[in-house]
Amino acid sequence: MKIPNPRLIRLGGLTRGAIVEEGDGELIVSPLVQPILELAGPVSRVTINQLVGAAGVPWADSFLVNFREGITGASAQNATVIINTLLRGLWKFELRCTFQFTGTTNAPNSTRLVLIDNGARNLPLIDFGHITGAQMCHEFQTIVMLQDDGFQLQYIRDAVIAGDNTFVSVTLNARKML
Repeated sequence: MKIPNPRLIRLGGLTRGAIVEEGDGELIVSPLVQPILELAGPVSRVTINQLVGAAGVPWADSFLVNFREGITGASAQNATVIINTLLRGLWKFELRCTFQFTGTTNAPNSTRLVLIDNGARNLPLIDFGHITGAQMCHEFQTIVMLQDDGFQLQYIRDAVIAGDNTFVSVTLNARKML
């Protein structure tokens, strides 16, 4: 299987002094090796509580992002865009999340990380309920093949009331595979 991949040239260029030759932008993968092959793009951005990507401009490179929020007392619902627009293709998301909640249990309320498509439909990748004494750590990875440009990743926290305390930390290693 031949995979045209300009990332190979870019990876080769990172070695400083590498000579790029014809065919370097292609990868031939044996069917026996294909299920375990992982060729991610180099990380091009690291951020903390900052938006990755500009509106309408698809983000095409691997990146690391950390989003943190600590709330004491009443606060309205918060929806924060973490990744503005993802380029279509194969992405691998490695997520590490910590959640703590004390206060008034409100089972329908939650704090979540959602993948949003172009039709504004969302899929929670992580969903922590607002239940008194909840302390959770969650680590997982998922591979997603996005057919269209324009997917977003958002952090959404439902409203909390006086006496509630919430802390959330989400670290995402988003790796563009193809």
